[in-house]
Amino acid sequence: MTDINSIELDNVAIGSKDKDEHQQKKLVENDKEDSLLCVVSEEKFPKSYFQNGHQITSDNYEMFSLILNDFDEDEKIKNSEEKRYVCDQVYKSVESRYNKYHKPKLENFVNGKDLIRNCLMIFAMLFIVIVFLVLASLPIWAIESFNEIQELRKNFNATAGDTNPSNSTDVIARKWTYGNSIYYCITTFTSIGYGDMTPSTRGGRGYIAVFGLAGLALTGAMLVIIGSTFVENVKTLMLWSTKMFYKIFNLITSGDKQFKKTDKIYVFLTHPLTHILLFALIIVAYILVCAVIFMEIEGWQYQDACWYGFVTLTTIGYGDFFPKTPGGKVFYIFFTIIGLGFVAVQVGLVSEFLFGLIKKFKVKTKELVKSCFGKCRRK
Repeated sequence: MTDINSIELDNVAIGSKDKDEHQQKKLVENDKEDSLLCVVSEEKFPKSYFQNGHQITSDNYEMFSLILNDFDEDEKIKNSEEKRYVCDQVYKSVESRYNKYHKPKLENFVNGKDLIRNCLMIFAMLFIVIVFLVLASLPIWAIESFNEIQELRKNFNATAGDTNPSNSTDVIARKWTYGNSIYYCITTFTSIGYGDMTPSTRGGRGYIAVFGLAGLALTGAMLVIIGSTFVENVKTLMLWSTKMFYKIFNLITSGDKQFKKTDKIYVFLTHPLTHILLFALIIVAYILVCAVIFMEIEGWQYQDACWYGFVTLTTIGYGDFFPKTPGGKVFYIFFTIIGLGFVAVQVGLVSEFLFGLIKKFKVKTKELVKSCFGKCRRK
């Protein structure tokens, strides 16, 4: 016989159990009502996780697509008109990684310390190259100059019968002077090679065969450093000029440090192709101005001087024109060192643009392959 009290106790126990489950379900439902969906992790979190109110917008969408693999492949988030919340921890993590590895320095304005440091680095590199040229010219000068003096003495003695040949070499213009040796080394180490001066001795040729590689490596390293160091500075200076353009025409206030990325003027002035075009114009202007100086020193026609400048800075060096006067050779040294620095920066800008295109092409190709495989699997 069942005790009534025991039944009542059981009913109370069962009733209290149902009540606890009901309360738990109610708490879960309340939590769901007080939670938001993080579109990145695709999970719901309490609203306390969204205190900063971070959302995915058109301005920061690229940041998430760069950091997160396979982010929004079907572009549902991009095309969604609803609010796309991101919890604080996820946003902070993505933003931190983006700032460290992907944030374009183009968004920063001119940093005086970085610019001064880069300039000092370039001047130090130029000083090292100049010292190397001065020292590297000594052996080739000694070898070829000694051989040239011997040849001149022999030829002069054979034709004039001079009994005192020590002074005869001073009358005849010598080719391998120390200044010409520096000019020859620069022409060689920059791979321009006009062909107007070449070593004729075994010692001179052997010396160039060994130290020519070192000179080419040092010159190449200098150009790479100039290109990689000054590309960002050039882009930053161009952005600074863009800001000045906006200020002059009252397009932004003096305290505004951000431009609207949808602005057509901003997009044009900060586009990589615009940078390439502007710097190409700088190089052309440099050649045109220096051509006037070469025309006056060497007595060339202006179009020939312009042709010579182009052939020199592209290191083609056909040899149809080359400086013959001492003044022309001295100016050639400065023209070449500065001009090749400009060319190195231009090469850096073009390379960066091409690498960007290749990266975009790889992404598009990957997306196309995935979509094709997805369609094949569905079929």
